[in-house]
Order: sequence, then C-alpha cells, then structure tokens
Amino acid sequence: PGDVCYSNSGELLACTSNNDVILIDPIKAVLIRVFSGSGGHLSFVNQVSFSDDDKQLLSCSAAPSGAIYGWDLESEAKDRIFEHFAKGTDYSCFRHDFRRNLCCAIARTQGSLRMIGHNNNNMEEIVPETPANAFTSLELAAPLGVVFAGTQSGHIRIFQWPLKAGGPEANPFVQVEVHAHAITA
Repeated sequence: PGDVCYSNSGELLACTSNNDVILIDPIKAVLIRVFSGSGGHLSFVNQVSFSDDDKQLLSCSAAPSGAIYGWDLESEAKDRIFEHFAKGTDYSCFRHDFRRNLCCAIARTQGSLRMIGHNNNNMEEIVPETPANAFTSLELAAPLGVVFAGTQSGHIRIFQWPLKAGGPEANPFVQVEVHAHAITA
C-alpha cells in the first residue's frame, strides 16, 4: 500500500494501492469497497484520510490526473461528494476543513500551497519565491484558523486559514526555522 489510515473510531481502515482506495472493516476482516477507475482515481494515490466524524473518506492523487476526491461513507452507494481535478498536478498531501468543505494541498512539482473547494471553487495558490522555499508538507488547524506548511529549506510557515484571495501578498506568514533539511512530515 502507498498510504494507510484508520478511521478516528478505529472501526474502518483505508489504504491505497496504485490508483485504488480500499475501504476495509478490520474488525470483521471484510472488504467494504474499492474506489477505482471512473469511481476513483486515474493516477497513483498519494494519501488517504477520514473526516473527524468518520462520515467522509478523502484521497489525493499524483499527475497526470491530479485529483482530490471525497466519498460519503454514510450513503449506501458511497457517493463522491468532494471533487477537485487539476490535470498535470501531483498532489503529495492534503488536509480537509470539514466545516468549510475546503482542502489545503501541496502541489509537488512546483511546491505550491493551494486552497481548494469542491468542483474547483475557492481556489487560491501560494507559489514559493524560490525552490528552497517550496512547500513539502502541511498540517491544518482549522478550528484555530491556521495552516502550518513545511518547506524544502527546513522552515515552517504559519498562515491564517482560510487563505485569502490575492496570492502571497494577501497571505502574510510567520516563519520558524526548524531543520537544516526539508520538512517531510
């Protein structure tokens, strides 16, 4: 598997395998659903995550398809309820703000930080000034209104959440030096 995540209740397990997201009941050792093909990703899946209340399962994928999808785990059909597609984008990681239904993601090739809404709404992007400042990882503290973004040069940049329209100029940050190497997790 590429990534593995237990639900917050511990009753579900999600893992990725190439382009597929696999949902399992680990207690009963039963396969619940495989999200693949037209119902899932068309590129390698990099990350999978459950919502805080375990009602949604989300995942992000690499280029060439570059998508972030979310499925309703309470519906019988496991309907897709969050969808973002950016052809050619390699999303390495993401976090989801379930109250606002927004994602914060790292687009790996250019190392940019993106705020994304369902169906590509509310898209904002912060492009790093230099390759050394490329974003490499993130954590979202939505209730506190902040996002922590690690950089290639070992710094953590702290931005207000949600990001504001207007790119880097509209989104000042506090920078903390942490490592001599990239922040990866």
